[in-house]
Amino acid sequence: MAQKKKEYDNSNRGVLWQNEDRNSDNSPTHRGNVKLVVDIDDVIDNGDGTVTIHRYVSAWESNSNKCGDYLSLAVGKAVPETHGEPDGD
Repeated sequence: MAQKKKEYDNSNRGVLWQNEDRNSDNSPTHRGNVKLVVDIDDVIDNGDGTVTIHRYVSAWESNSNKCGDYLSLAVGKAVPETHGEPDGD
């Protein structure tokens, strides 16, 4: 019986590659993407049509023959002590 290939779960993970299309010093040095999956209870309604979600990000330097150097990202749930106080006016 053939084993079923385990699907990779890329939830709360992302990547950043060197930005090869920089056109000024103000352009980002890296670009990429991240896929976030959050519990609705973790969403803070700002009351103005926007929401806030606090998360922490970890990164690892990596290399691939196909795409060169990149940063591999993992996004984890932030606890109040690690993300600080909300910005206020």
